Amino acid sequence: MKKMLCFLLISFAVVTASAQTAEEMYSKGMDAVKNKNYTDALADFKSAIAKKSDYTDALYEAGWCCNELEKYKDAIPYLQLAVKTNTSTAKIYYELAYAYESDENTDAAITNYKKTIELYPEYYDAYQALGNIYYKNEDYEKAFNNYKKYLENEDADNYYNYKAAWSLNETENYTDALVYLKKYDPDEADDKAKKYAEIGFANYKLENNDDAIDAYKTALEAKPNYGTALRGLGNVYYDNTDEYDEAIEKFEDAIKYDEENSKNCYYKLGWLYNDAEEYDDAIDILLKAVAYDDKDAGAREELGYAYYMNNENDDALSELKKAVELDNNSKLGYYYMGLTYLAMDRKEDAKGAYNKLKSIDEDEAKKLLDKINSK
Repeated sequence: MKKMLCFLLISFAVVTASAQTAEEMYSKGMDAVKNKNYTDALADFKSAIAKKSDYTDALYEAGWCCNELEKYKDAIPYLQLAVKTNTSTAKIYYELAYAYESDENTDAAITNYKKTIELYPEYYDAYQALGNIYYKNEDYEKAFNNYKKYLENEDADNYYNYKAAWSLNETENYTDALVYLKKYDPDEADDKAKKYAEIGFANYKLENNDDAIDAYKTALEAKPNYGTALRGLGNVYYDNTDEYDEAIEKFEDAIKYDEENSKNCYYKLGWLYNDAEEYDDAIDILLKAVAYDDKDAGAREELGYAYYMNNENDDALSELKKAVELDNNSKLGYYYMGLTYLAMDRKEDAKGAYNKLKSIDEDEAKKLLDKINSK
């Protein structure tokens, strides 16, 4: 008797479920969504679609649930069908774009985000998403254009003023970048350091050296030993002032505290050591520079010069030959090579370096010729 009752109850449940309309299954699914039970909701929406294949709302919600469950490939067919049954609803295109983006189909994502905006020009999340795609792909002009529209939304995340400013700095629109950085108001110390490092960079490029220095120092107050700010200060002192001691200090600190991101400082630091006649230090750091980038002719020139000044002529000649191989118009390479040959009493070879140099830079060639003739 118990078995019979159980069978009857199960049969009744199956009949009841099959008797429910597509709309009833959809409503049940929406109740599950409210409770954040997306797996059950998806099953209900599938049942609604099985009863009514062109049920746009159920198709959309099924795709939405798949996205929430990170089943992006499963979301796409539902949302594609939803679009076919309703071509004028922006949120369907947005959800489809999100599924494509999450499935790393960037081109399809961009197409559908743009369609979202075409249908609803104030769909700010679509501008934000497009901006992030272009930002990731380093297409900073398009990134900024979309961030600018997104930031028209009064509820926009303030952080996007920073991303807009970064994009403007990358496209050399430094004055405009400062406008967006002024609007950016971070709470965390690390974010404050990032803000002021970007302010420093924009002012450095605008040759507002005092403002650049002040901004980088503010960044370092927020985040001591911050590599980006140390490199930035080093560049200001290196490029625009005669404070080479300060530049050396900042580049040394950048390498000490953030070497992984500071390897492009090796060359400049080596140049500064050469300028300070600290040739042993120059050699040590320039060896790192050429190890970091063995195609850098400038680093080879400076290394060759340091070896020459240190009376290590064989090593000097080796590096200078590599410099002119990498850059046939390396005037310093040929000039230092000529000096090295003279130091080795190889006057004819020095004349050969002069002959190469005179077709590149007549003034440098004349200086070398004067040294050859006085030998």
